[in-house]
Amino acid sequence: GVLVASFAGTTLDTACRLQRYVVQELAATFVRSDSRRTDQAGFSLNPMLWLTNKHGATIFAVILALVIAALPAPGTSVSIGNALSGNLPAQYVADNPQLPAEATAGGLAGGSWWMATFAGKGGLILWPLFGATNQLLAGLAFLVISFFLWRRNIPVWFIVIPMIFMLIMPAWAMLSDLPGWLKEENPNWVVIVVGVSTLLLEAWMLVEAVILWPKVKGILEVSPGAVPATSASPNC
Repeated sequence: GVLVASFAGTTLDTACRLQRYVVQELAATFVRSDSRRTDQAGFSLNPMLWLTNKHGATIFAVILALVIAALPAPGTSVSIGNALSGNLPAQYVADNPQLPAEATAGGLAGGSWWMATFAGKGGLILWPLFGATNQLLAGLAFLVISFFLWRRNIPVWFIVIPMIFMLIMPAWAMLSDLPGWLKEENPNWVVIVVGVSTLLLEAWMLVEAVILWPKVKGILEVSPGAVPATSASPNC
């Protein structure tokens, strides 16, 4: 019980709190700082601007996690459309002779039966990515620590070596699994899209890291208090 609760708590933290940071950071990348200052006091129709705000990013992260969690497990033979129409696959009906009347009633009753029977297992969809993304997160953490030390003229060789390993191996694992996912009879597009997006984001971060690495040695980060008021980012 404790193990399950710990895993659920970690997943919830990742899906909501950490996801909010990621969403907010990505949105800020695509929104000009002057636009954020201009619209800070008023209402904007730019959805990317909403996501730079901690409340908007949190709402987006929570809803996205809820939608994924509510999805059925991969390989489910009965779709929500089957349940709403009342036309369940013949093989499923033959394999489950004790189906309740709601299963074939269609409409709201059929949809409710489907939700109670199949929905809420979306965590299994992304399970193939769990190991790779978990290790990739460690590699990116090493990358951040490397920059922290590099800026302070502290040797980084002892952390760069495991960082390279932790960045290459998870990406290699996802790339090696991707062709198999695409060749499946019913491809798990959620896994494919999330996996490809993760690889693209990793590549983006690595390119930026390579560009900045020779420029930041010995240069400390600018503290928020030292930024002039005219160029400071809004407190989101």
